[in-house]
Amino acid sequence: MEKLVRKCFLQYSHEREALPLTEKQLETMLAKIEKAREETPDVSLNDIVNDVVYDFLTD
Repeated sequence: MEKLVRKCFLQYSHEREALPLTEKQLETMLAKIEKAREETPDVSLNDIVNDVVYDFLTD
């Protein structure tokens, strides 16, 4: 899943090697993704990752 998060950040024009978040923030983001997967199994993983990353960037 971390790879999907990295790809999503690339879509928002962040550099390949530098994610704009700490390890703790990444862990929190991955937990939100897992929770959303459990709560909405009919939604694709890519959509969930995009939503979580977008929320992080716009918060």
